[in-house]
Amino acid sequence: MRPIRLKIRGLNSFVEEQTIDFTELAKRGFFGIFGPTGSGKSTILDGMIMALYGIKAMSRGTNEFINKNCQSASVSYEFQVTGVRAKRYRVEREFKLTTQGTKAGKCKLVDVTEEELILEDTVKGVDRACADIIGLTADDFMRTVVLPQGKFSEFLKVSGKDRREILERLFRLEEYGKGLEEKLNSALNEERAKRSNIQGQMEAYVLASEELLEQRSRQLEEGKQLLAKTEQEFRITGETYQEFLTVRFLMKEREVHEQRLGELTKQSEKIALREEKRKAADRAGGIAPMLVSYEELARQERMLQDQIREWELRLEETNARKKKKELSFQNIARQREEQESGIRLKLQSAKEAWEQWKELPGMQQQQQELQKKLSMQQEQLKDLEKKQEHLIQEEITESQNIHKLETSLLELKVTADYRDQIEYGIHQSESVNNSKKDLNSQENKRTAGIKKLQKEEVTANEFSEKLEGKFRERQQITEQLTKLKQGIRDRQIALLRKELKEGEPCPVCGGRHHEWGKDTEQTDGFQPGEENQVENLEEMLETCNAEIQMLERKKDSQAGIINLLSRQQEELQAEIKIAGTDWENQNALLLDLQSQTGILDFKEEKKRIQSLDKDREEREEQLQRVRQSLSDNRDLQKNIQANISTGKEAANKIQLELIPLESSIREKKRQVAEKIGNEMNPEACVTLLEKELSSLLEKYERYRLEFQQATEESQSIKQQSDQLLGQLEGNKNARVKSEESLKQEMARLNFADMEEVKNAVLDKKQYQEFEKSIDNHYNELRECSLKIKETGEKLGGRAVSEAEIKELNVKCQGLEAALNKQKEQLGEWKQQVKSIKGNLEKKKKLREELDAVEHQISILEDLKGVSRGKRFVEYMAAERLKYISRSASRRLSEITNGNYELETNLEGEFVIRDNKNGGVLRAPATLSGGETFVTSLALALSLSEEIQLKGTAPLELFFLDEGFGSLDENLLDVVMTSLERIHNEHLKVGIISHVESVKARVPVRLIVSPAQSGISGTKVEIEHV
Repeated sequence: MRPIRLKIRGLNSFVEEQTIDFTELAKRGFFGIFGPTGSGKSTILDGMIMALYGIKAMSRGTNEFINKNCQSASVSYEFQVTGVRAKRYRVEREFKLTTQGTKAGKCKLVDVTEEELILEDTVKGVDRACADIIGLTADDFMRTVVLPQGKFSEFLKVSGKDRREILERLFRLEEYGKGLEEKLNSALNEERAKRSNIQGQMEAYVLASEELLEQRSRQLEEGKQLLAKTEQEFRITGETYQEFLTVRFLMKEREVHEQRLGELTKQSEKIALREEKRKAADRAGGIAPMLVSYEELARQERMLQDQIREWELRLEETNARKKKKELSFQNIARQREEQESGIRLKLQSAKEAWEQWKELPGMQQQQQELQKKLSMQQEQLKDLEKKQEHLIQEEITESQNIHKLETSLLELKVTADYRDQIEYGIHQSESVNNSKKDLNSQENKRTAGIKKLQKEEVTANEFSEKLEGKFRERQQITEQLTKLKQGIRDRQIALLRKELKEGEPCPVCGGRHHEWGKDTEQTDGFQPGEENQVENLEEMLETCNAEIQMLERKKDSQAGIINLLSRQQEELQAEIKIAGTDWENQNALLLDLQSQTGILDFKEEKKRIQSLDKDREEREEQLQRVRQSLSDNRDLQKNIQANISTGKEAANKIQLELIPLESSIREKKRQVAEKIGNEMNPEACVTLLEKELSSLLEKYERYRLEFQQATEESQSIKQQSDQLLGQLEGNKNARVKSEESLKQEMARLNFADMEEVKNAVLDKKQYQEFEKSIDNHYNELRECSLKIKETGEKLGGRAVSEAEIKELNVKCQGLEAALNKQKEQLGEWKQQVKSIKGNLEKKKKLREELDAVEHQISILEDLKGVSRGKRFVEYMAAERLKYISRSASRRLSEITNGNYELETNLEGEFVIRDNKNGGVLRAPATLSGGETFVTSLALALSLSEEIQLKGTAPLELFFLDEGFGSLDENLLDVVMTSLERIHNEHLKVGIISHVESVKARVPVRLIVSPAQSGISGTKVEIEHV
């Protein structure tokens, strides 16, 4: 841990906040804090320790550390921990003075390595986090890193369990004590679970054996032989079955061909008839074109005759229509001559009136636009006057609203003093709630602890009862064994007496004269089964003793747990008492404040004030808006008044333009009426006359064209009729010649008439069909005969019935089913052999794994026995302590010029060898103040060089506040020289003293000026030599 910056306010003699920059103070590695007695030098160490560990770590054992002129104290300590990666932290704490004493206030731990990150913000959370980061408890920190007054020699003198626990924490040996035990138990449980798992897996292969494998392999071989025999029989039977099927197929094929041959023979008459029709069609084919040509000429002759009759009828109709069109054309020609000139005169007069009329729309539009403008101007004037009146009313209303808002704002105002009172009330309420939560939490912990303690006491009672039972069992076994051995001994003695003879030496005592009672039992030493009975009882006694030892250990362990839980209950009870007192004090302050203010819920009051503030802000905004609206209103009224004056002038101007325009429009209408009258629009009159003239001319032209078309159509029909008469005459001559040639050819080919020729003619498709059916018939006859001959040759006289084939098929199916069954059985046996082999292999592998696990369990149990009871931790601590004591001894010898050395005795406690008095060993308690100082210094320096924070970050600070005044000048010089030598880049050494000769040896000094009553508190200032 490297200190960076410490801030103190209100602590002991410190009043105003003082900042100590350790980066500047410790930049040369060795520094000192100097000032007169009572100036506040030790308070700097107190501030550092309290920042890290809280009120409970106050080194001088008092809670009255807040300056009497202050209501609270605060410390802020920034430090750096250098490990794999340097990290910087800042811890801040506040302490408050209450009627019940000093209490912890706000606190937080912040990671300031990069951006600030709050890690904890509760007292317990900060205490725990700081201890985790530094890796030392408050006591260890004050024994090895920062050594305040009264703590310097404590580690030298501490012994027993306390020293062992300190060493375990300082040397980070927890992992070799409880940690190692937990790891061994975890590993042992894991290996035992593995063993159980493997044993469970092996049970699955209990039936797998070499005998079963041999049996299944033999069955498999026999099955293979039987399968080969069945396959051979199935193959021979299958070949015979296939041969029978072939013969039967040939027989059926021959039957089919014979049947087909019979059918073809029946069709012979039909085929002969088709052959005759084909021959007639061949003869008719020569004259068929002549017949077709003759029939075509006859058809064309009939068609021409029909067309001539049709054209003659059309000619009569056309001539009648031509006569009618000629009369209509003559009538329309007379009508045009009579009406055309009158219509044209009227049209000229109407066009002149229209030209004058076309000027009226522009003048009327101008009139309408002026009237519209006048109307709009008048409407705008009305709107402006209404707006002006509305704005006057709004001005009155807004003035009234402004007055109301200004009055209400005064009512919503809340004073700053009242707000501060409410905030203090909220803070006090939260303090009461937090105190209550802490109290409830402690009560819950105590209740849970009581339940756990009761449960452990029940377990302890069970162990005691079991132990008493085992004691009784051991007593019974001991009595049985003693009685049995005594009987055996008596019988052995009797046997020995029986064998002794008078005058011969006794093998026990050597005497030659033997006397014994006459009633001595004559028997052998051991009765049958007694020897085994003795062994069994001894084994039972050994087992019982082992169980008693185990139960005694469990009972002792349980007693330790109960004692620990009892102490925890006592500590919790004390904490509950403190927490209850704190809650009562905080609650009394809250009730007093509620009584003074008359407010029960300060948070609700704060909400009400916030609501008032919000309402006030809204009303202030509303007031601003109303004032702005009033100003805008008045500006708008001025603009509207100006617009009204301008609008009235514009309306008068429009009225002056309308008067002459209306007079001109009336004059134009009078002139148009003189030309066409008042009944019709000039434009419509022109349109009507033009339409009447156009209709007359169009009608004349249409009748003329219709008469012309009728004349042309009559001439065209006459020409077409004459042309068809010429074609009819030519066609008739050609038909007569064709008929004569056809009759001559029919006589030559023996056809009686044209109808017989038509019946003999076949179309191409029908002719091809007849020819194909005839050829197919004769081809199929030849093919059937050939097939019948071939199948007869293939059969060679063989014949097979359906029953024979069916019987052979049943046999094949039976063989196939047997074959499949044998294959299935063979597959099962193969799978069984494979499975047995696999299971045997797995069983072998599991056995190997089980042996390895059993070996590992044996090793772990041995290790557990070795590490039981923290013996391993004690051994490692003793070894580390020996190394440190040797380093401290060298340093002590150097400081004292060889007069003293530091050693450890067999119990691991420190002893000092006094070389001045012949090397006598002295206990630390016999040392003088100066001797204790130099010995503790040597030990503390060696510890500081060795200890690692959290196992990764080295200690970078050694702070000493004690003992320089007890040293003579020579020893002081040696101590200072040693301190000057030990500092380096990674270890900063600081001392606190008021001795001037010490001050002269320190290169960088923090000068502490004492407080001045009524003026200021303690002041600090860095001074360089």
